[in-house]
Order: sequence, then structure tokens, then C-alpha cells
Amino acid sequence: MAALGLQRYVLLGHSVGAVMALHIAAAHPLQCQAVLSLSAQAYVQPRTLEGIREAQRFFADPQQWARLAKWHGPRLDWVFRAWTDVWLHPDFADWSLDPVLPQVACPVLAIHGRNDEYGSPEFARRIAAGVANGQVLLLDCAHHPHRQQADQVLAAARDFLRCPALAHPLD
Repeated sequence: MAALGLQRYVLLGHSVGAVMALHIAAAHPLQCQAVLSLSAQAYVQPRTLEGIREAQRFFADPQQWARLAKWHGPRLDWVFRAWTDVWLHPDFADWSLDPVLPQVACPVLAIHGRNDEYGSPEFARRIAAGVANGQVLLLDCAHHPHRQQADQVLAAARDFLRCPALAHPLD
């Protein structure tokens, strides 16, 4: 924020990135004006763990692993193991966003796919209910609504960022 000279900002995050965005919003309530949360996990569900186990099986295929390398480069092994090992560790079973959500003062749009392989739409409902001003948008897609329902996500983001609940609606 300081390096970019930002006084106010809107955050958009996907999956674990959306969880990070909510943590940042909680830590910086005066600067963060809104959060668009796409496919965030709110707690650990059996569906989440099975989705991660399935991802481990899928990316055991060298061709699929090579596709991931395009995005993560030489750090792919570390990134993938950090993701899977943390979520599948028994000590992580009780993790939840619940303690953070009440600290989020800005409006939040929680977008989630009805067929998300890493968690149910309950995640979006829990996030929206836990913040001061939350909205839910459920879409007919899986874990990547910004790819699978791009037009709907863009329209919802545009409308959300123009809403009067924002301190300074973005035009």
C-alpha cells in the first residue's frame, strides 16, 4: 500500500487469495473499501478435503503438472505442497474465518460456484453473514467463477462497486 501510494483500495481474491483479502480488510478497515471474494473457503469441509485429494491425484500426471508450472514456475512444488499439506494436516481441521469476519467493516460480495469442488455455497453464506455488510452471489459453475461465468462475475462486480454502501462508489 505504501509503495504504491494507496490511501484506499478494493480487494479481489480467488480461493485462498480471497481468504487473504478478507484478512487484509479486517486488518485495514479504514483503507479497504470493499472485498470481492471469489470461491473463498470459510472453514474446513469434507468436500474441501476431498477436492484437495482429487487435485493431488490429478496433478500426479506429469502433463497436468507441467500445465501448473506455467503459472508457478520453479516454486511449483513448494506452492502445491504448502496448499495441500496445510489443508490436509489434522491440526488444520478446526480452522475457520469466523474470528476474522466480524472485523471486516467494508462491504463484501461473496461469489461462489454451486458446484465448487473445494467447498459448498455455505462458504459464501457464512462469509456474508459474518461481515458487517455482506452479499452472496451463487453461480452455476465450479471453483473458477471468473473463468466459468466471466460475464456474470464482471457484471456483479461492476454493480457491487457502484453500490451506495461504499464510502466512495467507484464509477
